[in-house]
Amino acid sequence: MCIRLIEKTESKKLNMFFRKKKYPASVLVFPFEYPAHIKNLDSFFLGDIIICPEILENEIPVFNTTLKEHWVHIVIHAFLHLLKYDHIVYEDLRVMEHIEIKIIKKIGYSNPYEKN
Repeated sequence: MCIRLIEKTESKKLNMFFRKKKYPASVLVFPFEYPAHIKNLDSFFLGDIIICPEILENEIPVFNTTLKEHWVHIVIHAFLHLLKYDHIVYEDLRVMEHIEIKIIKKIGYSNPYEKN
């Protein structure tokens, strides 16, 4: 897994190119897909997490959290996306949030969804 920090302008370009969204994102996740001729290597490289610290910092008041807690949450959230979890469908959202909360609490932080 690679975590890369980028500026707001690059985030906006990547979000437009890959997601057709005209605004910068706090985090973008790109799961790695091995070429068809390479088998059974999913455990070696999961993909890339791209984070824009400026956007992340701007989200602090929205999520009513500290910067450190928000970083922990966003990295765990993105990591779960690399493991193929998603939240498009409500049932999948509940599963993903449950796993996030479990991990976050295990490392000593509070439930990020109880702060709003």
